[in-house]
Amino acid sequence: AWLRGSVCCAGRCRRTIGPAKPRESIGTAPPSHDERGAAPWMPPAAASVVRVNTLLVNHYAGSPALGVEYRSYYLAREWVRLGHRVLIVGATFSHVRTRQPAAGDETIDGIAYRWLPTPAYQGNGVGRVWNIWRFLAQLWRLAPRLAAEFRPVAAIASSTYPMDIWVAPRIARLARAKLVYEVHDLWPLSPIELSGMSPRHPFIRLCQAAEDAACRDADAVVSMLPKVHDHMAAQGLGSRRLTIVPNAIETDEWNGAAASPGDDVAVAGASHHRAGTSLHWVRAAEHACCRPFAHP
Repeated sequence: AWLRGSVCCAGRCRRTIGPAKPRESIGTAPPSHDERGAAPWMPPAAASVVRVNTLLVNHYAGSPALGVEYRSYYLAREWVRLGHRVLIVGATFSHVRTRQPAAGDETIDGIAYRWLPTPAYQGNGVGRVWNIWRFLAQLWRLAPRLAAEFRPVAAIASSTYPMDIWVAPRIARLARAKLVYEVHDLWPLSPIELSGMSPRHPFIRLCQAAEDAACRDADAVVSMLPKVHDHMAAQGLGSRRLTIVPNAIETDEWNGAAASPGDDVAVAGASHHRAGTSLHWVRAAEHACCRPFAHP
């Protein structure tokens, strides 16, 4: 219930990023039981709300000032506005961001971020695999501290690739929290179908083992993809543990957007590559130009 009804968005807006805090000054004293997770580095919560501490692992997490991925930011921002506390753990280097953060901790719009240092890479070769390994190895070692300081009620594995499902359960187990697996892309199916990788490739087999573990061990699975029921069922996931939470937009950030009076404006958010199916948007636009838009 804490996840359903939240708002996520692929839009962009201007926000001010607070100064990074040195890691040594964080969590100097463990929180008391009635202040569950109320470490001094976390933002204050509304007194009238039962606070839920959510730890979200997303290697590629971003923010409006850093660039994509935005989903984790917008979900977390809405949870914080409801009075909850969120800690996002991400890597200092991601190929999808426009700007890379410094290692350490900072607060962005009330959301606590912890950036783990990882090496830069180009492409999808050994360098990216090494980047993933460094991130997961550090997170594994950091798990006891995260569980003790932040005391999450839910630990979410949300790093596009599925291998973080082997680290997030360690945090969940130590904190006695619920484990949630979030599906971004269908790995290993996406690399097989879109990149032509062999199902027998060692990396693909690693991804398959991780996906199997997620479907087996997660208390809940959340997918932004609306048509994954059959695929996830084939991996052994029952429909009662699967919830669809698609991407959306923050309408307040589009108010005042420039447009001529009387114009209908359609905005499509998609990556310009094979997986983004940009051609479908072009054909839809051609079709729309020949007939009036239908208004609800």
